[in-house]
Amino acid sequence: MKRFRAPKLMVAAVALLAVYGVSAALGLEDWVGVLSGTPVPGVPLELAALGGAAHVLAWFGVVLVAPILVIASALLELSEVMGRVPDVGHRRRPAQ
Repeated sequence: MKRFRAPKLMVAAVALLAVYGVSAALGLEDWVGVLSGTPVPGVPLELAALGGAAHVLAWFGVVLVAPILVIASALLELSEVMGRVPDVGHRRRPAQ
C-alpha cells in the first residue's frame, strides 16, 4: 500500500488556512476597522493596529496565496504522475 505524501506546497496552503482560522477565532476581524481610523473600544490603538494588520495579512494569504499553492501542488503532482517531469526534489545525473 502506498503511503500518502502531502506535497510541501499543500502543507503551506493548509498552514495559511490555519493561521487565518486562528485569527478569526481570536476575533481579529473586528479590529480591521482601526486600519481606516475607526477605534476599537477597549483596545489600545497600537494593539488594535497590529491585530488588524495581522488579520488582513492572514486573509490575503488565504484568498490570494493559498489557491495558487494548491493549484501549483496539483500541477506538480499531475506532471509527476504523467511522467513528464522527474521528481522535482532530485537532480538529474549527467549521461555517461
